[in-house]
Amino acid sequence: MPHNRSKIFIMAVILVISLVAGQIMGRNQTECSDLLRDLAQPKAKETPWQIQASRLEYKEKQGLYVAEGDVVIKKGGQVLKAQRAVYDRRSGIAKVWGNVRFESQGDVLSGERGVFYLKEQTGRIEKGHIFLRENNLHVTGRSMERLSENTYRVKDCRITTCDGPRPAWSITASEVKVTVEGYGTAKHAAFRVKDFPVFYLPYFIFPAKTKRQTGLLPPRFGYSGRNGADLEIPFFWAISDQTDATFYQRYMSKRGYMQGLEFRYVMEDRSRGTVLLDGIRDRKDKDLNDPDDVELSPFDRTNTGRYWVRGRADQNLPWGIQARADLDYVSDQDYLREFTGGLFGYEARPDLEEKWGRPLEERLSPLRTSTLLVGRLWEDTSLQASSSYHERPEDPSPDDTPQPLFGLHFAKLTEGLGRFPLYMSMETDYEHVWRDYGEKGHEVRITPEFRLPLRLGHYLEMEPSLCFRYDGRWVEEDRDKTDDGWQRDYQADMRLSSRLERVFDVSTGHITKLRHTIWPTLTYTFHALQEGGKGEAWFDPAADKGKVNRLTLSVENHLDARRETKQGGVTYQRWASLTLSQSYNIDEVRRASEPGVKRRPFDPLSISFTLKPLKPLDIYWTAQWDHYAHDFTSNDLSAELWMERGGGRRDHYKMEYQTAKGQYRNLNLSVDVGLVYGFSVGGSLQKDFYADQDISTSGWVNYQSQCWGVKLVAERENDDTRFMVFFELKGLGEIRTW
Repeated sequence: MPHNRSKIFIMAVILVISLVAGQIMGRNQTECSDLLRDLAQPKAKETPWQIQASRLEYKEKQGLYVAEGDVVIKKGGQVLKAQRAVYDRRSGIAKVWGNVRFESQGDVLSGERGVFYLKEQTGRIEKGHIFLRENNLHVTGRSMERLSENTYRVKDCRITTCDGPRPAWSITASEVKVTVEGYGTAKHAAFRVKDFPVFYLPYFIFPAKTKRQTGLLPPRFGYSGRNGADLEIPFFWAISDQTDATFYQRYMSKRGYMQGLEFRYVMEDRSRGTVLLDGIRDRKDKDLNDPDDVELSPFDRTNTGRYWVRGRADQNLPWGIQARADLDYVSDQDYLREFTGGLFGYEARPDLEEKWGRPLEERLSPLRTSTLLVGRLWEDTSLQASSSYHERPEDPSPDDTPQPLFGLHFAKLTEGLGRFPLYMSMETDYEHVWRDYGEKGHEVRITPEFRLPLRLGHYLEMEPSLCFRYDGRWVEEDRDKTDDGWQRDYQADMRLSSRLERVFDVSTGHITKLRHTIWPTLTYTFHALQEGGKGEAWFDPAADKGKVNRLTLSVENHLDARRETKQGGVTYQRWASLTLSQSYNIDEVRRASEPGVKRRPFDPLSISFTLKPLKPLDIYWTAQWDHYAHDFTSNDLSAELWMERGGGRRDHYKMEYQTAKGQYRNLNLSVDVGLVYGFSVGGSLQKDFYADQDISTSGWVNYQSQCWGVKLVAERENDDTRFMVFFELKGLGEIRTW
C-alpha cells in the first residue's frame, strides 16, 4: 500500500489520543501532550504504522481512501481497530465505524463511531468509553469531542474507578467542558452511590491546569478530648516557578487558632529548601495537679506562645562550595506530644527525613538539633565549617548542654607514598564549644594516619596502621579559671583477615546458586598517651578512648543467592548475614587483683543478624551479651512478615523489641489480618515496660472493595482518645475525619 495512504490513519490515531488527553481532566495531561507532539511530528527514523484490513482501496475520482473489514492499524504498543475507516483527502475528514477501539500501554478508548477533522486537528467519537489502567479509571460519554487544540467536551459524562455496568460510586454530569491550562465547567454534576445521587451541583467551575495553581486544598476535621472540635483548611500559593507555600489554618475549640506554614523553593543550580512552621497562642495552661498533664511530662510550662519550626536546605555557592542547613526548634517539651498525632501536625506534613535523606530527632527526643555545614571538596582534600545548636526543650536551669557553635574540619584523603604500598591520610579539626553553665573553650586536633596493606599468599591479608593525635585545649571554667596545654597520644592497629567462600548449585524456583562467605578478622588495638594528662574528652564523651590494649576477633557470614530470570537476566540478593565480634582486654588481665573484685577481660559479645530470604519476610537483630552477668546488656529485634492467603487476603505482622539494661525496655506490635469479603482487622501497641506504661494503643476495622474502602480507627496516646474514619475512593484519593 502506498506510504501516503498510511498518513490517514496516523492522523486518526493522533486525534484518538488527543481525546484521551481531554477526558482525564488535568491528570497526566503533560505526558499525553508530549505523546501528541511526538506523533504529530514523527521523526524520519520512527517505526512506520502497519495497516491490515480485509479490503483496502483508493477511489481516485472522489479522493477517498477506504479500509473495510477488521481494520487494524498498529505501531509498537498502540493499536487502533474498527470495521470501516474512510479518509477524504480533499476535506481532511477521517471517519471510523463499528467497534472502534484504541489501545495504548494498557489504556483503552472505545466507541461506536468517530469522525476526525485532520486539518483543524479536532474530532468526535460517539458512545465513547475510556479506560486508564493505572488507576482503573473509567470515563464514558454519549459524545466525546476535541473542539480545538486545548479544548475538550464530554456529554452525558460518567467517571468511576469501579468495574461493571452498575458501579458502587460514580461522578456524573450532563456536560463537561475543559480547556487545558485554563478552566473546566460541569453542568448538573452529581456524586452517586449506585444510581442514587447523594450530592448535586447544578453548575461549577474547576481549574484544568497542568502547572501548579493557587487555591484551597481538601480540609481536615475531627474531634478529640484534649483539643475539642478540630478543623484545618490548607491553602496553596503558587508564588512562582521556583517557590510555593502552603498555609494551614487550624482551629481547635479548646486551644485556639493555630497557623501553619510550609515554604518550598528550588533554584536553577538545583539548590532547594523547605521550611515548616506551626504556632499557636494556647488557651490551655498546664496543671501539674492534673494527671493527664503530668503524663505529658513532669516539667512545668508557663508559655502560651507555642511553636515548632523545622526545615532542610541544600545550597550551591560560588567556587564549588556547598552548604547544608538543618533546622529543628520547638517552644517547649510538651508541644510535640500534644499537637503532632492523628490527622494533623507531624503526621499530616511532608516527611523531611524521607525527602531529604537526613533524619530529624525522634519526636520525643530530649534534644532538638540544628546544624549548618559549609564545605568544599577537591579531588584529594576537603574543607568543612560547621555550627550546631542542641536545644533542650524542658529548658533546664542551669543548662550545661555543650554547644559546638563553630568548627573547622580539614581532611587530606588517603594517598600512596612513593612506590611502596604505604598510604597516608590526615585530619585536622578545630572546635569552639560554649555552654551556659560549665566548661567552655577551644580544641584543636591534628591526626595523621599511616596504613600498610599487605597480602600474604592467597588467603591472608595483613594491614598494620599507626595513627598519631595531637590535642590542644584551652578550657575556661566557671570561676575565671582556665586550663590549657597540649597532649599527644597514638593508636596502633594490626589487622589480619581472610576470606573463605563456597558456591552451591541449587534449583529452587529461579534460584540457581547460593554463595556462603566467611570473613574472619583478628585485630589488635593499642592506644596510649605519650605525655601526661588524663586523656579524657572534655566535650564529647564518645571520643574518649582512654587507654586501650585490646584484641578483637570478628567473624562475618554472608549467604547470597543468584537468581536467573526467564529472559536471561541475573540478579543477586543477600539472604542472610551473621556477624559475631568479641574483644579481649589485655590490660584487664594484667591488672593487679583486688579482694572481692574479679578480673573481667571479655567485653560483651556483639551480635548482628539479618534474614531476608523472601520479600514477605524481614528479620533484623542486634544484641550485646554480657558473659559475666549471663544477660543481654542491649537487644534490638525486629521482624516483619506479609502473608498472602486464599481469596486475595493478606496478613501483615510487625514486631520490634528494644532493651538497654537499666535504661529502657520497649515493645512495638502491629497486626493486620485479612478476613472474608474484603474485611480486615488489626491493632498496634507501643509499651514501655521499664516505665510500666502504654505509649500508645490503637485498633481498626477496614473494608476494601474493588473501587472504594472505609477504615475505622480508635487510638489512645498520652491519655487522649481519638476516633478516626478514613474513606477512600480508589483513584481519586482519601477523605479523613476524626
